[in-house]
Amino acid sequence: MFSNGVYSAGRPDRGCGYMTWVNGAAYAAWAGLRPMSEMEHAKARRGPLNAVAYEWSWGTTSIWTISGASDVRLSVSPENGTEIVTNSDVAVGPALYGLGFQGKFIRGGDSGGDGDSVNGVGPLRAGVFATTNGTRVSSGAAYWGIMEMSGNLQEPVVTVANAAGRRFEGSHGSGTVTLPADWPQADNLGAAGADGHFWANPPLPLSTAQRPSGWATNQWPMPWSITNQFSFYTSPWSIGMRCGRTAPAPLATPSGSDDGAARFRGGALDGSALDLFTAQQAAGTPAAPAGFTALAAATNLIELTWSDTATNETGYLVERSTDGNSWSQTAQAAENATNFSSGGLATETLYYYRAAATNPAGRSFYCYASATTLTAYAQWCLGYFTQTQIAQGLSDADADPDEDLLGNMHEFLAGTVPTNLASVLTMYEPVRVAEDADKLVVSWQSATGRMYTLLAGTNLTVGLTNLASGITATPMMNVYTDSLDGAVQKYYRVRLE
Repeated sequence: MFSNGVYSAGRPDRGCGYMTWVNGAAYAAWAGLRPMSEMEHAKARRGPLNAVAYEWSWGTTSIWTISGASDVRLSVSPENGTEIVTNSDVAVGPALYGLGFQGKFIRGGDSGGDGDSVNGVGPLRAGVFATTNGTRVSSGAAYWGIMEMSGNLQEPVVTVANAAGRRFEGSHGSGTVTLPADWPQADNLGAAGADGHFWANPPLPLSTAQRPSGWATNQWPMPWSITNQFSFYTSPWSIGMRCGRTAPAPLATPSGSDDGAARFRGGALDGSALDLFTAQQAAGTPAAPAGFTALAAATNLIELTWSDTATNETGYLVERSTDGNSWSQTAQAAENATNFSSGGLATETLYYYRAAATNPAGRSFYCYASATTLTAYAQWCLGYFTQTQIAQGLSDADADPDEDLLGNMHEFLAGTVPTNLASVLTMYEPVRVAEDADKLVVSWQSATGRMYTLLAGTNLTVGLTNLASGITATPMMNVYTDSLDGAVQKYYRVRLE
C-alpha cells in the first residue's frame, strides 16, 4: 500500500510471497541478515534430534488431512494478526498445503493471500496453527518453536550441491541491497530451490528431508529435478524468504543441544522468528574484524577499513578477488591494524575483498566487502567537490557551478577548475618572432594528461585544417611555432583529443 508518500503492508503478519532469490537476498543484505544454508534449514527443523524418515517439521510422520467440506477455517475476519485456524482435527500435525489444486480452500479472514472471499488460498500468517495451550505437534512448530517450516511458502536456501553454494561463509548484509561476495549472486548459482514448499503442494514435498529443489531456471510449473539452479524472474506467489543472523558470541543453549556452538537468530519474510545453531570458530582463534568496508579512493586505489575486535590476533589477512570466487592474498596487516590501502588496481573495475584476524591457532571467520575503482572523472570531482556537494549534484557532468557556460565534463576535459569562473580553456594572442617576421608563436592553457590538435587557416569561410595533432600537454601552457607562409593573417583553433 502507498499513502502520503509512505509504503506499508496491508497485512504485515501474512507471509510475503512473490519473492525471487535476488530480491529476497537483497532484503536480507539491506536488513543486516543473511540467507540460510540447506543444512541450517534442516537443523532448524530437527534441532539436535536424530533424523526420522519422512518426518515433518513438528517431528512426527503424521500430517493433518483437510477433510470433508471443512476446508481451512479462520477465527476472525478480516485478518488482523491474531487469526488462528479453528478446525478441530489439527492436533495430529498441521500445515498449510493442498489448497486450490487439491479442491480445498480457506474460509474466513481475507481468505488468505489471494483475497478471494469464496475460494481463498494462501499464504497465511506464520503461527496460524498455534494456540495458548498448543504443543509443538498441534502448532506445526519446528524443534525451537519456529513456525511454518512446512507449507505456507517455499523458502530459498543456499545449496551445498555446487561450488558457488559451498563458497557461502554466512557473512551478513551491510545495510545496502548489495549482496556480500560469498552469497549466491544474481545469476542464482548456489541458491537451491526452496525448502518447506507451499500452500498448493501435496504433502510429501513439505517433509524435512524432501528436497525436490534446485529447479531448472525459469520454468513453471517446475520439474522435480535437481539442476543446482534456482531462478524465478516472474516472482511466483509461492516463494518467500527466511533470513537469519549469526550471534556475535555463544549464548545459552537448550538442554541437549549443540553446547558451545554459536547461536543464529533472525527473522523471516514469512513472519516467523528464527533461532538455530551454526558453526563456531576453532578454539583459540581470534574474533573476526567488524564493520569491514571498502571505499574507492582513486582510479587505482581502494581503501579498506575495519574495527579491531580481537584481543589475541597477531595480524590480519587481507585477500582480493575480481570474481568473488578465486582469491589471492593482498596483504598481511599488523596486529591491531584497522585499515589497508589496496593500490595498483585497474580503472572502473569491481574488486571483492575479505579479511580475517589470524594467530598461531588459525584465522577468524572472514568478513567481506567490495568496491569499484573510480573513473578518471569521478576522481577529478573529488579534488574540487565535497561529499555533500557531490550528493547535491554539483559534480554532475552537465552541472556548471561556476556559471562560465562550461559544464563539469567540459572543465574536466579542458583541465580547468569547475569552481572558478576565471578558469577557462584559453588560447592566447599569437606573437610574431622578432628574429623572423614570418614566424608566429601560438600558445594555450594546458593540463596534465591531455593531448591536443592545433588547426589553422587563412579563411574562416573555407575552414581550418589540421596543423599538428597528438600534441602532448606541457602544463601550464603549450607553445607552438608556426609559419605565416606569406599570409597577411592567420586563424588558429586548439581542440582536445
